[in-house]
Amino acid sequence: MGNRIARSGMLGALLAWLAWSGARAEGEAVGLVTRSFQGTPLAEAVRSIQEEAKVTVVVDPSLQNLPLTLDLVALSWQDALRVLAEQARGVLEHGSGDSWRIVPMPRVSYTTGPEGLDIRQVIDAIGTQVRANIVVAPDVQGSVILQLHDMPWKDALVFAVRSAGTFSVVEEMHGVLRIVRSNSLQTQLVTQFFPLRYLHPPADYQGVINTPYALKREYTGPRNALIKEQASSIEDFSLLRALRSMLTPDVGTIEYDEGSNGFIVTDIPPKLSEIRRLLDELDREPRQVFVDVKFVATENTDFLDFGVDWGGALNTGPLASINGGTTFTKLPFNPGYGGLLDDASIRDEGPTANDVNNFLSADNEDFPHAFTFGTLDFSQVAAVLRFIKRDVRARVIQAPQITAQDNVPATIFVGEIIRYAETRATANEAGGLEFSLAEAGNSPVNTGFQLLIHPHIIEQDNTIQMTVIPERDTLSGTSTTQSGFDTFSDGTNSIDLPRISSQTLVTNVILESGQTVVLGGLLEFSEVFEDTRIPLLGNIPILGYAFRNKNRLQTVENLLIFITPRIISSSQESRRALEETLARRNASLRQEFGERLHNATGE
Repeated sequence: MGNRIARSGMLGALLAWLAWSGARAEGEAVGLVTRSFQGTPLAEAVRSIQEEAKVTVVVDPSLQNLPLTLDLVALSWQDALRVLAEQARGVLEHGSGDSWRIVPMPRVSYTTGPEGLDIRQVIDAIGTQVRANIVVAPDVQGSVILQLHDMPWKDALVFAVRSAGTFSVVEEMHGVLRIVRSNSLQTQLVTQFFPLRYLHPPADYQGVINTPYALKREYTGPRNALIKEQASSIEDFSLLRALRSMLTPDVGTIEYDEGSNGFIVTDIPPKLSEIRRLLDELDREPRQVFVDVKFVATENTDFLDFGVDWGGALNTGPLASINGGTTFTKLPFNPGYGGLLDDASIRDEGPTANDVNNFLSADNEDFPHAFTFGTLDFSQVAAVLRFIKRDVRARVIQAPQITAQDNVPATIFVGEIIRYAETRATANEAGGLEFSLAEAGNSPVNTGFQLLIHPHIIEQDNTIQMTVIPERDTLSGTSTTQSGFDTFSDGTNSIDLPRISSQTLVTNVILESGQTVVLGGLLEFSEVFEDTRIPLLGNIPILGYAFRNKNRLQTVENLLIFITPRIISSSQESRRALEETLARRNASLRQEFGERLHNATGE
């Protein structure tokens, strides 16, 4: 049995290594942009990215045919577009909804010298170079020392203005820039609505698993497969807290509208621009993880049967049979010489004195062995020594598949919820006891299979850090009245309580997309011993071994868990994963039914 378990462990290790070595190519840069451009026009390069990102990107006509030569490796689509825009000496700007644009961004170089220069002259010089529309408030005063080389002109303007004092650059309609003192903006508040596409407050429900081996620290309530989260409200929305910290103190306000899933913000224009830039970075389509899990059970059985088996195939014990004398007769019966067999004789004249000897003789040509004595038959007594070692075919006992959003726990439960009662005794007014039934304090119990996963996608190397908790619970009691329960009795009263056999594994793993990990070591050992003997004879020292038989059945079930996560960054990838799963199942069904058809027809 030990060798068998060792071979099973080696098999699991080999499968894990093969799955790991074959998954690297599939998991490379899933959902991230990896491109190589060699003299590719900007418009064509942008088109290859926007189709994957499902956004609209408008490229300024003056930049569309600009050739680009560069390599992009594992970048988000927004970062990839920004890099393309910078290479084209432009800038990526957000329009409305899912629309973006890449427009030219002239660059400036400007040096004031060590003595510095009035800020109004610097603003005029930068605006003149790029032909910008700039309005400067009268109270904007100060001097700066600048040394700028090949810098986007808007960035150069903002740096120069902020270096001269507490001034702000506000972009108005038609691209007009206003430069004013920052405190003057507090009387020029603007209200703007920021709708959210993918971000939202915490859900009212979250998945948990009922196991003493993994506890969620911040949750102390009851643990069912699906529970309503405590103290869940809009105030727990971490993004709302972050945006509030960005507002102008004592001036800006922000409210969340649950119906439209968006923020209503009132603040000065520069703060609104900062909030817009932050939401553009955060409110992206979340990546998901598709997890394929298989519970595979292999069973090893060692069976030892030793001794003298007096029971036979039907376990009926030793049998002895006795048969009476037999003879041939003829019909119709004719009377003979008289005697016992006159009416049943095969001879017309009846039996003679030598009939018995003739019937017993093997030389009787007419009827050899026509007559036999009764026999005592001990043919069912057999001495047996058998040693059987067999492997029961591996079987897949569960194969759940679940898709979870990045950084959001998900669970699946397949099984039964079993309730049971307890007897309660209360004293009545007469001093006696009254008994009643009520649901037990630990009721109900869950039996079946549950899987909880909590994935986290590591963007830099496209791997998945995942907490995995599979649990399998079964009823294992031996009560004769209630299957899976155990009976407890105090002599007069008895109660049946469930006995649960549980297999739980809690682990944190880091996998590449498409890589398979094999978790094993969940062994369940059972042994059945049977000793049968003939009463009295089986108890005789030494000689009693000839009248007894011993059976021992040892079974070891090894549970292997195969986990294969895959990063899904878009609906196309989700559809592709579904199609691949269906294709594998169809191939498996064709193979299985093809083998059955071949075995049935021989063709």
